[in-house]
Amino acid sequence: FGLVKASLGHIQKSGAQIETAILLRPRAGDFTYSDEEMETILADVEAMISCHVDRLVFGCLDTDNRLDKVRWRQFQKAVCGRCAITFHRAIDLSPCPLEDVMFAATNGASRILTSGQQLTAMHGQGLLTCMCEMLLSASLQHNCTIMPGAGVSASNAKMLSSLPGVQWIH
Repeated sequence: FGLVKASLGHIQKSGAQIETAILLRPRAGDFTYSDEEMETILADVEAMISCHVDRLVFGCLDTDNRLDKVRWRQFQKAVCGRCAITFHRAIDLSPCPLEDVMFAATNGASRILTSGQQLTAMHGQGLLTCMCEMLLSASLQHNCTIMPGAGVSASNAKMLSSLPGVQWIH
């Protein structure tokens, strides 16, 4: 399950027998974080890992809406392989989504949650397919997969899960 602003008590008491993925996002709005917000996120990494979460979900952009490589590396270093990482839909705002997907995929993200830069994943099928094929052609599909998300329903889940290399939908 995924929770926004999950409490430590809830996570500790959940006893979930399924993968626990926690979104780390200190506020609503954009994905460009101040130094203070990043300190909070990094503290949250330690707290969530101490609760034995399986996966942390995070995304960060710079002022040009590109993946913020400095902040991403800080996050990745804090996680230090102690749990899996998903880069979330912040990627949908990037003017260079394929480059940013490749960076995330080669720098610790094992999933990238995206709608293909559209309101729904169904409308973003074209870019989703390009992202999936790019990871496959770079032989990265074993390290990182695209996870289509936004507007996923029973009527379109089968189609979205048939995209090349897709293992998860959201």
